[in-house]
Amino acid sequence: MSRKLHIFYRHAPVSAESRSRDPNKKRPDWFSYERCFRNLLASVNGDPLADRVTLTVMFDGNQDDVRSDFIYRYLNHQKPTITIKEISAGGEGASIIQTLEYVDGSTIPDQDLVYFLENDYFHQPGWLSKVLHLFDSDIDRDYVTLYDHP
Repeated sequence: MSRKLHIFYRHAPVSAESRSRDPNKKRPDWFSYERCFRNLLASVNGDPLADRVTLTVMFDGNQDDVRSDFIYRYLNHQKPTITIKEISAGGEGASIIQTLEYVDGSTIPDQDLVYFLENDYFHQPGWLSKVLHLFDSDIDRDYVTLYDHP
């Protein structure tokens, strides 16, 4: 089976970080949202199963916000093709709900996978093949998280 992985990447203009749930969040000096996004693209493109991925950026902002955000520079990126879906959530909780509603109303085939992704995650090389192989296996599971936790 050649199921696809549909990534729904929740993102807001970087200027919105000051209005986030924790504006004083301590991050490493090297951290940037763009670095996280480039890491996602590189980890997908470096995978032999990259052709099985779609990427939708759930952008919490308007057209002007999109054009002024770093993400705009990546819209002509070759793989995966990036689709922008503008939402007007104005906050994290509403953004999650609007993303869930959008996915629920989509025509994603039942056998395909949905990956809800925040804009501050990093991925290890090979994660994509591991996830797709896991779901193509006979291992019983309903839910998988890529978050590194105990």
